[in-house]
This record gives sequence, structure tokens and C-alpha cells, in this order.
Amino acid sequence: MIRLVNFIGVLAVSFLAAAVIAGQTPAGGVRNSVVTGEVLSVAKDKVVLKTAEGELAVLLSEKTDYKRVPPENPVLKAAVVANLSDIEVGDKLLVTGLMADDKRSLPAKSVYLMSKSDLAQRNAKDREKWATRGISGQVKSINAETRQITIDVSRLGTTASVVITPKDSVKFLRYAQNSVDYAKAVPSGLGDIAPGDMIRALGDRSPDGASFAAEEIVTGAFQTIAGTVKSFDSEKNELVITELQSSKDMTVSLASATLVKRFPEQMAQKCCPPAAELGGAAQAERLRPACKAPSECPLVRCRAAVVRGCAGGPAAVSMKCSTVFLLSRAVT
Repeated sequence: MIRLVNFIGVLAVSFLAAAVIAGQTPAGGVRNSVVTGEVLSVAKDKVVLKTAEGELAVLLSEKTDYKRVPPENPVLKAAVVANLSDIEVGDKLLVTGLMADDKRSLPAKSVYLMSKSDLAQRNAKDREKWATRGISGQVKSINAETRQITIDVSRLGTTASVVITPKDSVKFLRYAQNSVDYAKAVPSGLGDIAPGDMIRALGDRSPDGASFAAEEIVTGAFQTIAGTVKSFDSEKNELVITELQSSKDMTVSLASATLVKRFPEQMAQKCCPPAAELGGAAQAERLRPACKAPSECPLVRCRAAVVRGCAGGPAAVSMKCSTVFLLSRAVT
């Protein structure tokens, strides 16, 4: 699951390190700027980039050097010669040069390219790799002496225990606090893993499925929360639910990485019975969503959400979640 952010970060760091080692500092002590971004438009003398600070005009000349970076090995020494004609809208670039005083343009000395087509091919390979050689579950216990992790894996309604043994070259990652984004995962170690954590591992499964040799392990302290939908803010892309156990309101951020799914009506009927079975009108009223006007709520509706892979801590009132399951039905 190598993401674009990883590419930009690795490439930027390796470039800066290489520049320092080689002493590539222009006369006068002014160092080149290093800028990364996505291509918005391409012309013969200019490329417009979308960067973290806004749009930037990358000015091109005959002296500009172009290199293409392979996604399977995103380091400078692996870069190959490229041309301006190789750059397309949507590609990712790392550009070096002396930034203009207005910070709106950058005469480019070097342009490093990773094309969107190369990224798409790499991402497809990564998805296939995790689908065929990956495992996921919840941490049950950790043996510090043997460096083994026992996890519970759900399979067709049942739960099986699997023992994960890290390989000598294993890479540990952990999701950053308040984040469910793999690209923001930070280097970690066995000591950071605790029972109850969610875990994903890449490696080789034993023939009987009882053990797993891992070359990459990603963990996070996530929660699964169930509640009734109270409101939805389309501008902020946030869902407010009333958590069933505590009856407290919880704000769920539907980030770009969040997967939203809806249960079928048949399942909603089972999970959301009629008002009489819920304890009468009072309970049914508690399930009414917040509406801007009565006309927007012609029916009292049972609207529930189950959010999985939530980061934010047990006492948090605002969560970022990897998956949101929705169900709804009319309450009679």
C-alpha cells in the first residue's frame, strides 16, 4: 500500500540528503528550494503545480533537467532521463530551483517526475499483493520473548487465532494518532503493540493457516462504535451519531480515506424493529434525526451507523474512522 505521500516524502528527503552530501549549495550560500505537487497544466515553458501552499508556476528553460522516478524504487539514484513531453496533468513532480521573491514562481533547475500511470500500476500491484499475501485482525496477546503476536481473525462468522512471527527484516508501522491514513503511518516497533489493537500484516501464511511470517506489520489503536444518526453536515463532511452505550454524541469525520457502505433494507428491518418493540414512541423519537425543517422529516426514521477503525481515544468526542456502515428504515 505504498501511497503517493510516501513517494514525495522519500524523494524529498533523499534529494536533500544527497544535496547536503554533495555540497550542492549555489554561490552566495542560497540553497535551492524543493517543491512537490500535482500537475494542473503543462505548457512548453511552464508547468502549474498544486502544492500545499497553493498554485505555483514552474518556469522551464533549455537548462531544466528532467528525470523520471520509478514507483517501485522511489530514490534519486534510480531516476532515469525524461522529457517535458512525458509530463501530463495529474502527475506528481518534485522540482528544485531558486524560488522567486513573490513565492508564486520557481525557475526549475531539476524536475523529478512520477507519472499517474506509473502510480496506478504500482497501486494495483500493491492491492493485489495485500489481497493475496495479507492478513488482518485484532491483537490478542504479545510474547516479547519470542517476538510473536497472536491475533484473532474473523472468517465466515467464526474467529480463529493466528500467530504472527516477524521476519528478521520486518518493517513495523503504526497509524498516527487521530489518523486512519496509511500514508501517515510512522515507524514503530513490537513494544508499541498492545492487546486490542487492530493489525494488518504482509507476508507468508503457513499451509494450515495457524501461523504467519510477516515482512510488514501495521497496527493502530482503533475502536468500533455503534449509534443512531443525529445529523450530517455536508459542508464539513461530518456525521454526528449518538453512541448507544454512553448515549453521548460523537462526531465522525468522513475523510477522503473513509469507506461508506449502506446495509440492505432487510438487515435494517432486523436491526431497527418497529417502535412498539423499541419501547414505544419515546424510544422512536430518540431515533429521529435532526432536521432543519419539519417538512424534511415526513417520517420518524430509525437511522443507525456502525463506524469501524476509529482513531481518537476512548474519551474523544470527535473521531476519524476508516469505515462507516449505515442502515435506515421507517419506524411504524
